[in-house]
Amino acid sequence: TTISQPAAIVVSSTVTNVSCFGGNNGAIAITVTGGTVPNSFNWGGGVVSQNRSNLVAGTYTVTVTDSR
Repeated sequence: TTISQPAAIVVSSTVTNVSCFGGNNGAIAITVTGGTVPNSFNWGGGVVSQNRSNLVAGTYTVTVTDSR
């Protein structure tokens, strides 16, 4: 008998940059592999969606947690 565990969580993102200086049409799409679904997402400030849109230029951080 072998006891195994889920694969490690791997998070990748696809970024859409704003189209012009001062714009707010940037976006980030998150893809998660591994871990145990469902996943939860925390961008801070009460934002818990997987993907973000209508973003201005800047640095964004997300914490991804699986169900275990």
